[in-house]
Amino acid sequence: MFVNLFQRFIYFWNYYNFLNIYIYIYC
Repeated sequence: MFVNLFQRFIYFWNYYNFLNIYIYIYC
């Protein structure tokens, strides 16, 4: 369960970073 939560957190963090880079390049 803890590993699953950690994996989900990493997935969310990668998605968040991708969004920030996308916004930074677009703006």
